[in-house]
Amino acid sequence: MRTDLGLWVLELPNDFQEIVTVLNEYRGRLRLLAVGSSDFTLHLAATVDEISSIKIPHAVTELSADCGFAIEVIASP
Repeated sequence: MRTDLGLWVLELPNDFQEIVTVLNEYRGRLRLLAVGSSDFTLHLAATVDEISSIKIPHAVTELSADCGFAIEVIASP
């Protein structure tokens, strides 16, 4: 965690279910990071083709709501 940059980096697996499992392990810390933050965001990057869609599972959005972070997905070819 780089508090001087206001950035906490965690390498996540490619599977959403595994992402939920990892983030659940950090649920307490994630809640603390949200306190006093005006822009607490989970940034996800995905490589897609022109017709792909990215579906965010309900478990991820529940975790987002519970821990107070937004979700940003950046898709690139």
